[in-house]
Amino acid sequence: MLILLATIILSFAVLYFSVDKFIRQAEYFGSTIGLPPIVIGIILVGLATSMPEILTSVFSALQGNPNIGLGNAIGSNITNIALIVGGIFIFAPSSIKTLKAPMLYILLGTSVIFYFFIYDFKFSMGDGLTSLLVLLLSLSILIFTTRDSKESYNYQNNNLILNLFWLLFWITILCISSKGVVWAASGISELLGISNLTIGITLVALGTSLPELITSIISIVRKRYDIAIGNVIGSNLFNMLGAVGSIGLISEITVPNFIVSPDYWVMISLTALLLLISLAYRGNERLNISSICGIILVIIYLLYTIYVLSR
Repeated sequence: MLILLATIILSFAVLYFSVDKFIRQAEYFGSTIGLPPIVIGIILVGLATSMPEILTSVFSALQGNPNIGLGNAIGSNITNIALIVGGIFIFAPSSIKTLKAPMLYILLGTSVIFYFFIYDFKFSMGDGLTSLLVLLLSLSILIFTTRDSKESYNYQNNNLILNLFWLLFWITILCISSKGVVWAASGISELLGISNLTIGITLVALGTSLPELITSIISIVRKRYDIAIGNVIGSNLFNMLGAVGSIGLISEITVPNFIVSPDYWVMISLTALLLLISLAYRGNERLNISSICGIILVIIYLLYTIYVLSR
């Protein structure tokens, strides 16, 4: 138990440091290739912070237990929206300005499309391949719709190859430290007699969402709200379509009933709620709704977690 606790503490420290370095490197790299900040957040940071979910899903599928990866991906998306975006709204109310409807339309649309891959309680290789294609299409649309953005970090004299090297280096450290947190948390949970499915949907999902959480915290401190919000949107796309899609290429999944309903519907409902929040703010930007919306989202997360632990 002491070794597990020490591993969690050390992994948290390394994770925080690596995420801070990674965000800066993503800004440098994105600026070098001309990406606007919100796209850096959605694609570069979103992909990197989703790597723990993708790796967890792939490894669980290779080990013959793909449902852990599926539960982890859905649980992480719920955590990202309810806990992380909720926290962002509470501690950085002005961040709501970066929550734009077009990106949420894409996220909600892909969530609805993905539902038709799992509604029959099976997820096949064809479903996995189609999910990855939908992911590529979604990212292409996001890049296309932001191509005229005039926002930029304008870092000068960047070496593309060197930036790419350091970007990949910090992604690797980020994944290793996240894995350490998840391994230790899972070990402690097993010692306490908590089931694998519960671990997958709660602790592992929360653990693999740590990069998103810490990324958001650091971004808020540095007032990079586009990175904080874009990170969550991108991560949810990669979790749902990338992580679960990768599982489908390895092995067919028999989807548990409770994943399809209520878990997946909780995820879709939270995404729709984010869209409504964005539209309400755009309709009247003088409305001070960020903090109250953040509190509501966090309460939903707590209620959902209590429900999962009790079923």
